Amino acid sequence: MAATRHILLVDDDSFHRRLLARGLEKFGTVTALESGQAALTALANAPLPDLILLDAVMPGLDGFAVCQQLKGSVEWAAIPVIFVTSSSDQQSETRALACGAADFISKPVNFAVLQARVLTQLALVDQRRSLEYANRQLVEQVVQQQQWVDSLMSLVPDPIWFTNGHGQLTAANRAALTAFGLPMPDSQHPEDCPESLITTQLIRLNEQEPEAANPHSQIGEFQAIKHGDSAPIIWEIERTPLLDEQQQTTGHVAVARNILRRRQRQERLRTLSLVVDQMPNALIITDARGRIIYANPAQLTITGFSHAETIGQQAGFNRSGKTPASTYDSLWIELRAGRPWTGRFVNRRKDGSEIILAAYIAPVIDEHGGTTHYFAIENDITQAVRLQADFSQARLEKEAAEAASQAKGRFLANMSHEIRTPLNAIIGLTQLILKETQVPSTNQRLSKVAGAADHLLNLINNILDISKIEAGRYELLPQPFSPADICRNVAAMMSERLTAKHLHWFNPMSDLPPALIGDPIRLTQILVNLVGNAIKFTEQGSISLLAHVVADSDTHCQLRFVVQDTGIGLTPEQGASLFQAFEQGDASTTRKYGGTGLGLYISRQFVRLMGGDIGVQSQPGRGSAFWFTVNLPKARADLLLPTPAEDSTTRLANLHRRCVGRRILVAEDQPINQEVTLHLLQELGLTVDLADDGRAAVSAGMSRRYDLILMDMQMPEMDGLTACRHLRASGPNQDTAIVALTANAFNEDRKVCLAAGMQDHLGKPLLPEKLHEALLSWLPEAAVASSAGQLDPAPTLAPASDALPHLQAISGFDPDLGLKQMSGNAPLFLSLLGKFAHAHSKEISRLRQALQQGDLVQAGRLVHGIKGAAGTLGAEQLHALAKILEQSIKAGDLPSINHAQSSFEHCLSELAQTLAERLDA
Repeated sequence: MAATRHILLVDDDSFHRRLLARGLEKFGTVTALESGQAALTALANAPLPDLILLDAVMPGLDGFAVCQQLKGSVEWAAIPVIFVTSSSDQQSETRALACGAADFISKPVNFAVLQARVLTQLALVDQRRSLEYANRQLVEQVVQQQQWVDSLMSLVPDPIWFTNGHGQLTAANRAALTAFGLPMPDSQHPEDCPESLITTQLIRLNEQEPEAANPHSQIGEFQAIKHGDSAPIIWEIERTPLLDEQQQTTGHVAVARNILRRRQRQERLRTLSLVVDQMPNALIITDARGRIIYANPAQLTITGFSHAETIGQQAGFNRSGKTPASTYDSLWIELRAGRPWTGRFVNRRKDGSEIILAAYIAPVIDEHGGTTHYFAIENDITQAVRLQADFSQARLEKEAAEAASQAKGRFLANMSHEIRTPLNAIIGLTQLILKETQVPSTNQRLSKVAGAADHLLNLINNILDISKIEAGRYELLPQPFSPADICRNVAAMMSERLTAKHLHWFNPMSDLPPALIGDPIRLTQILVNLVGNAIKFTEQGSISLLAHVVADSDTHCQLRFVVQDTGIGLTPEQGASLFQAFEQGDASTTRKYGGTGLGLYISRQFVRLMGGDIGVQSQPGRGSAFWFTVNLPKARADLLLPTPAEDSTTRLANLHRRCVGRRILVAEDQPINQEVTLHLLQELGLTVDLADDGRAAVSAGMSRRYDLILMDMQMPEMDGLTACRHLRASGPNQDTAIVALTANAFNEDRKVCLAAGMQDHLGKPLLPEKLHEALLSWLPEAAVASSAGQLDPAPTLAPASDALPHLQAISGFDPDLGLKQMSGNAPLFLSLLGKFAHAHSKEISRLRQALQQGDLVQAGRLVHGIKGAAGTLGAEQLHALAKILEQSIKAGDLPSINHAQSSFEHCLSELAQTLAERLDA
């Protein structure tokens, strides 16, 4: 791109002006202005730019008003305008294009896309200017040719004179006066120059054919004598009557040509022909029927046909067949109306290659208004069109790159299936061992394994979400929901993390609609991600979740959610890339706080699927405000599903009562998955039959009726979908609920399962809570006693110890939370508390020694272990202090370490002493 290019950038946001100007400076000079009025003023007082990048929403004149003024001006209308704006809705894009914009780009800007589109517009400007220059040259050549013709006509020495109805001379050109030795006619005394002075033979012509009887032109040859000269000249005289409104002859106009003059004129026309022959543009002339009677050398050079191969041919004899028929239709509409036509043809050269011509074709009209000939001036624009095609190819390559990205997404989805299968075994077996072992150190290590596996599963889920979105295969699952309930649920889910960091929580809500239709799971996921990030990056202060209505109509409602914190904040550079995949604030933040950078990127995709947008307002050290909007249909409040409150103990007891004595079939080919699933089901009191493949599942399903069937999708011999179809076709389980078990997590996989006759879809790894939900949903509430025999009584949770009530009043300690995390196993919980209390002095001693020796790595490990144990046992205050100390150790801030260490050791000693006293009571 030439360095002389001038780009005008108009954006009221100074950050985006600098950012966009930096990304565009490679194309030439960039002038950045902050308002629409400033842009119009600059255009009126400075050289015009080659391209304008325009923000849509600005104070004063917005981008749409500026664009309308530009396109309404003759001087500015040709300047291409690209809208670069955060208003990415379809209405704004349509409005921008209606104003005359050449392109529309949404913020945040992908600079590769921006630069490609800017390059395209600048190339189109080059092409347009090249064509304008060629057209100007063509017009100048035509004008010059016309001037040449006028000049030649003025030099033609043909005598011309006019007579009235009485044969008296009324006017004559200088050639006539000179040729016939006549004085200049006097309009006051026309009789002084009678026509008889020229020759008596002209009077005879009048006498032979009176004007009334012959109103048409007369052509004849006469021998005349110039006045005062005896030398005869042979003249060809054409007399044409002049008619009034009543078609009565009022006189004549006569043109005399002598043979000598004609020969001289022919010589001059030959000179004009030489000029036309040397024109750089192709020129052809046809007769009234379209047959070529003349073609200049440029035409022959362009097409490759010889003169003999061209003359006599019908115009367009070298058509390629690729010119649309509508082009020829419009051509003849204009020519038959006596008007010139401009357009484009795709023809063939003699060698068979294609040539693209920009043509100007006009009829040649005679004095009677009839078309005698056609002439066409053509310009070879093949190279220009190919250049444009190259840009189109670039766009195709971009689309191919996007297709490759989708293929990558499908690959990631397939890989996630392969990863989830062994991960299911890791999570399942870890849970089994945790329930069977009572060794604290083993439990602690297994808990870390479980935590790591959960983290890996979350990462896989995030990558899977991205792959589904990029592959265009992600679909939301809309259903009626309450926006207020979503906010309250998020607050409940985040309450423990907020309490652990002693952060204040604010959740004021204005009047929200009672019910909307959308995907509440994905909406909750977005809010949990934003609130979780706010907690992560906020050490003190508060977190707020705000929700209010932005726009409301009879059918839809636009909501705006804002998550505001008092945390570390972001720089403008960090905020610009924050919503891109794998992007975070900076490397130091990544090391300190962890994370993959996928959450915000996924949130942005979900928000866009819900018809909204997402962004952030932040300043370093002053916190951040993440906001997003969604535009969703309204729903009736009575369509909301009731969500009765039920604690985990009651829920588990109800599940046991429903499961005891029931028989279900599990079709699973992986031995480890069989073991995990079998254990999870049997501890609920279910009788389980195992099938190693689809054929075995069909055989078992044909021999007895089951209360529920869990069916893996991918199995040897016969897959789960085929097995399901067989069971639905005949046998005792035609109406038995069948739930799919699969690591395939795409929504279309769920649709395939439902289409095969299954009722639900459980993803792997198989989490207990998800399995419990499926059992409560699909296991019949009351069924006939199964083949397992009499129903056994529901198993009960381990009884609570008498020591538990004494633990309730300990400050900063929640025994209910600890017991819950021990799955209600009170003896195990109390045993771990005792070991924790008696080991505290040893842990404090080791921590002090590590800090004295400057071994921050060892100190961090010790504090991290105590933090994990405290969180597991419900020691919330100690967990929070341990986290603060751990962060200080990671930062290497010695004053902060000393202060945090004192508070941490005091809390640990006091809690250990209190636990020891109350456990021994």
